[in-house]
Amino acid sequence: MQRVKGAAPDLGKTDYWSKFRGLTWWQWALSVLPFGLFIGGALGAGIGLLSIAANTSLARKQFPTPLKALAMTGVVLAAYLVWIVIAVILDTTVN
Repeated sequence: MQRVKGAAPDLGKTDYWSKFRGLTWWQWALSVLPFGLFIGGALGAGIGLLSIAANTSLARKQFPTPLKALAMTGVVLAAYLVWIVIAVILDTTVN
């Protein structure tokens, strides 16, 4: 394999953005929408990461577009609902 002069060496680093490459704008938006849960602390970050992973996986599936959009929206709504329910349960048990 020939090296290109001035190119950065391949250090074996993974490309964390590769899951988002090739998505349409609405798939990307629905995939990163759960990122707002990160303001909810560790609990929100955990739920947000799981829902981001689920949505990027759904975005790559071969479903019809309306079904895919509905499923991804459902994941976002479920993530926020789960976060609110757990936060309320924790708040009532602590107080």
